[in-house]
Amino acid sequence: MAYFGPEERVGSQLRDVMLALPPDAPTKVWAGLGAYIKEPGQIGAEAETARDLGVDGIALFSLGHLLQKPSGPWPYLEAIRSRAGRKQPRMRHL
Repeated sequence: MAYFGPEERVGSQLRDVMLALPPDAPTKVWAGLGAYIKEPGQIGAEAETARDLGVDGIALFSLGHLLQKPSGPWPYLEAIRSRAGRKQPRMRHL
């Protein structure tokens, strides 16, 4: 999980995780992003960084918090889709 701080800090944490994996690791890596404390645009940017690093998926925390928002989770999902969705990862290992 990479919740706190600016996009650069989140990206650094995710990069450290990806570098720690052996190149042939059969492990799937999902980035846990703290949507409950950030705006949709911030989460979209973090999701794009995660995709560029080769992360396999995104998990938003916490769903309960997002469901309490008037717009629900949809702005976050759209931000992820528009910034990082359906694009091939640029690199799996740095």
